[in-house]
Amino acid sequence: MNCTWTMYRQSYGGSFRYLCGLYQQQRSCSHNHVDGPLATRFALGSLRQRMLKPGLHAKLERRLEELARRHVVVDQRDVSLREKQAELDSLKIEREAVQANLARAKT
Repeated sequence: MNCTWTMYRQSYGGSFRYLCGLYQQQRSCSHNHVDGPLATRFALGSLRQRMLKPGLHAKLERRLEELARRHVVVDQRDVSLREKQAELDSLKIEREAVQANLARAKT
């Protein structure tokens, strides 16, 4: 807790724990490990508490709707772009046919 180094998951017995990166490198950290299941319960409890904060659900819902609307606009642009590209390809083929026909024309 004092050194603030990242802790890494490590198998330990039939379970796991989080081991301090400084301790793994130099064996100089006095708080070198944390029980894995206990740390996981603490982290999930913290997330649960944050998610149950009043107003957060509505804010999250608005944000997701905004992202969904952006995605729909992008999809519509993609469809329009694909349609225009298909039309351009068709015109190129028609132009090549006209050029070939004009090359054969005598007048």
